[in-house]
Amino acid sequence: MEPKSTAERIYKKEIYDQQYVLIHPNNIALIGITEEHPIIKENLEINSISFEIDGINRLNNNVKGIKKKGGRFFQVGDTICELNCSNQKTYKIISPIKGKLIEINELIIDKHHLIKEDNYDTGFISIVQKNIENTTKRRRKNNKNKNQTKN
Repeated sequence: MEPKSTAERIYKKEIYDQQYVLIHPNNIALIGITEEHPIIKENLEINSISFEIDGINRLNNNVKGIKKKGGRFFQVGDTICELNCSNQKTYKIISPIKGKLIEINELIIDKHHLIKEDNYDTGFISIVQKNIENTTKRRRKNNKNKNQTKN
């Protein structure tokens, strides 16, 4: 059995339809496409990538500080970008998680092929700080319930 890579040991992998989310223990997540996505499965060429969605250019996202102020907040299902392919179809890459957009992978802007040829490494689409607000609230509630049952 082959040893796990560093990424496999550190990141938690979640699959949503044909997209993946690799979540680091600090709740920073990489979003990309899986081998089941038509772009990889059908070996399609990506002609262009549009980061201009609903009048907002994702490339202009300006994040500052440790709390990542200024990052665009994504709900589940919000579009990150659109991939225009050789089969004349446009594939929307959506956010499968709630969180703040930290950055778009600038390597893919000029090297579209990385999205399908190196999808889990240099071909990821974006980095999102996963929303942990609900998790924190649940932990507080659980701790409160545990304390109440001890008395």
